[in-house]
Amino acid sequence: MKFRSISVFATILILALVLAATSGCSKIERLKVGSVRNVSFKGMENNAINLEVTVPIENPNSFKLKIKNADMKLTSNGTEIGRIKQINDLVIAGKSTKEYPVNVTVELTNLNGGLLSAMRFFNSKTDLRMNGTVKVRSFIYAKTVKVEDYKLVR
Repeated sequence: MKFRSISVFATILILALVLAATSGCSKIERLKVGSVRNVSFKGMENNAINLEVTVPIENPNSFKLKIKNADMKLTSNGTEIGRIKQINDLVIAGKSTKEYPVNVTVELTNLNGGLLSAMRFFNSKTDLRMNGTVKVRSFIYAKTVKVEDYKLVR
């Protein structure tokens, strides 16, 4: 009798794993990311600036997504300013449209031309763009997404 209950449990476990694995294979629809709404200065250490930015994000998927390990190159009018790294993981609710606070560190790599170009951003319409990668995770499914030429707008 004990053997039968173990095999029933094993069968249910295998079925659950197969269902979970195949449901993760469904296509993930792209998130719709809006323009940055707010930028809050949180501090500065060495050549790194800590910021909190508010970004509207629409998730058309029925499941939540975890955004992590964002690593972007930031350019201003074609001149590299530095790298943007995500500090905390961001969980995007399924079938939602919300504004999310995102904590990032901007590591300045070009203090001469890049910093001056970034400072002009506050006085005029500077062309700020990001290129890099972001890791997206949903349950057991993970994918690294390339971000190419994303324009930041004030």
